[in-house]
Amino acid sequence: MRDIKISRLPNHTLLSVVIASTVGLIPLTTYSSDITQVDATHFAPSDVGPDDAVIIVDDWEPPTDPKPDQVKHPFPQQHNFKTLIKPSQHNQDVLNQQIKSYFEQWQKSYLKASNGNTPGGGYYVAMKGTGGNGNEITTSEAHGYGMLILVLMADAKNTTQDKFDGMYNMYDKHRSKGNSHLMSWVIDKSESPDKDSNSATDGDLDIAYALLLADKQWGSKGKVNYLKEAKRIIQQGILKSNLNAQSKRLMLGDWDTNQWSTRSSDWMIGHLRAFYQATKDESWNQAIDTIFNVSTEIQQTYSKSTGLMPDFIVGESAKPAPPDFLEGETDDDFSWNACRFPLRIAIDATHHNHEASRKLLKPIVNWITNTTDSNPSSIMAGYTLDGTPLVGYSSMAFTAPMIAAAAAMGDTQYQSFIDKGWDLMRKSKDSYYSDTINLLAMLFISGNWWTPAEAKHQQPVFKEDFESSSANPLNLELSDAITIKDNCEENHGKCLRISYQPNEQGSPRITSRYKLPAAKAYTLNYDVYFEPGFEFVKGGKLPGLGPIQHITGCKAGHPEGWSARLMWARDGQLRSYYYPQQRQQRCGESKMADSFQFTSGKWYSVSLYVNVGENDNNQQGKIEVYINGKKLIENNSITLRDSLTSNSEINQLLFSTFFGGNDKSWAPSKTVYSRFDNFSVYKGKYIPSAK
Repeated sequence: MRDIKISRLPNHTLLSVVIASTVGLIPLTTYSSDITQVDATHFAPSDVGPDDAVIIVDDWEPPTDPKPDQVKHPFPQQHNFKTLIKPSQHNQDVLNQQIKSYFEQWQKSYLKASNGNTPGGGYYVAMKGTGGNGNEITTSEAHGYGMLILVLMADAKNTTQDKFDGMYNMYDKHRSKGNSHLMSWVIDKSESPDKDSNSATDGDLDIAYALLLADKQWGSKGKVNYLKEAKRIIQQGILKSNLNAQSKRLMLGDWDTNQWSTRSSDWMIGHLRAFYQATKDESWNQAIDTIFNVSTEIQQTYSKSTGLMPDFIVGESAKPAPPDFLEGETDDDFSWNACRFPLRIAIDATHHNHEASRKLLKPIVNWITNTTDSNPSSIMAGYTLDGTPLVGYSSMAFTAPMIAAAAAMGDTQYQSFIDKGWDLMRKSKDSYYSDTINLLAMLFISGNWWTPAEAKHQQPVFKEDFESSSANPLNLELSDAITIKDNCEENHGKCLRISYQPNEQGSPRITSRYKLPAAKAYTLNYDVYFEPGFEFVKGGKLPGLGPIQHITGCKAGHPEGWSARLMWARDGQLRSYYYPQQRQQRCGESKMADSFQFTSGKWYSVSLYVNVGENDNNQQGKIEVYINGKKLIENNSITLRDSLTSNSEINQLLFSTFFGGNDKSWAPSKTVYSRFDNFSVYKGKYIPSAK
């Protein structure tokens, strides 16, 4: 008989066993032991006898299996997200029942038990992997989907947790050969770990996210500490081996060494928000910024008319990968990987009410509803980026994400498209890939996919996209020089069109003001487009922010007066242009962006962040300028105001655009045009085209 004492020492991070003595132990002999827990605060080496063993446990608590009433978010959750348009032909109870029936069929068809060769057993989603050798029974992609579905479908009777834990065990026993915190992208039918492989990023992301959901669903004091394991996978696995430290792009797996190669179906922005909230690691926000930047670059350069993404993206200047880059000749098309992109972005747009995600979806949804005449049964299983169908048949892997994207737009003009799509979805029965994506989309569209991250629904204090027939809150007097244009390029719909007449002193000034509630910090966002043939000459002004008594036009200073606008300069250079209190010259001061120029014929998303001082005792302000979510200019420690009254805070949106100067050398030689769209103003710092 051996006596084993268990001591809890909170500061220890590893489970370790210290044997005080091995006297009398015979190898390969079984011994029985008495186990006693002792208080670590009263434990001393003298307590250990010659035949004792000490087990030191880190923050150990006895496992407790959750009872059914411990399911915190049982299906159905049926959230009514502010911008989610649900099918209108069925009430919520019917939608829930349709999902439940589909889930039960999905389980019967695809959720399989281990053959027993995996220690501890478990469950997996049966499928064959693209690029596998034909002997695989599943992939990490399928595994992530399965874990997501099981945690979201956990009902009040807690019928899915055992299977979820079984899927966790299959992940745990089949780790990647590249980074052991990640999952092998395939499991062989023998379930031998010797045949495990490297990782695939999409599966890694979904598995970690599902564990964060599990922590919110069941807590982390059961058989698996879901939160601890999620953080381990996120920080030790994905951050180290799937997110490139330099480019901040999600790479293809732990085997990929190219910092620029990335897959559009891996751009799970909602997942990355949850990773940031769980770890507080700024890398995840930087990765979100990068996704928006790359997506915008692809849409503006390669898919203006459709908004579609290719399966794979390469190059520091983002472009579609060439055919046969990794999986096949359609690697540069909207094909079997990219088909998931609309669903991934729709989830972020809805769960976080994020305007930048809806902006990415808008051209896609407008194109697909137009090209199909709002008939989702006409959606084909793949397109080139210009919208040419690759095949003549449909698949729910493509159709369901498009329905989800339309539902996320928050616009009832897509109601018929959503209604028709839902009835196609609930009746569909095809194969693992299509059926699984379809079920995930059904959970989302019905409001039954919730988020482990705290959603921040920041609302603008001002917003205008000129789509309404009465839209003109900027109080601009419409004229030959100021018009509302229909069908603006790149799916902008209606926009504001400004003409600049040739003049001996720049161009006639077009100015207006919109009053804002006084605040120390605001972000002004808008899109700007310089029409082909635009002459930038020496420079001109763009909209900005200011106080009640703003200073412009080279006027004398005032303790409460200042302004912060933008300007284009020679050859389309970008500058901040501001009137601080201590000006070094009669007119405003400016700072130029490095390595950036506006070009005509292209839309740009502009963000101007202005802070007049963090508190009432601080006069040191700052200005930041972003283009397409990327920070290009930063002005720090600017004294914008001498008076600390509310009148000196930001009180106005200054719509201001004209060619500057005081002689004809500043004027264009002909009438030229610009366009503006999607104005929004947010309190504090909020860059819609970035994270």
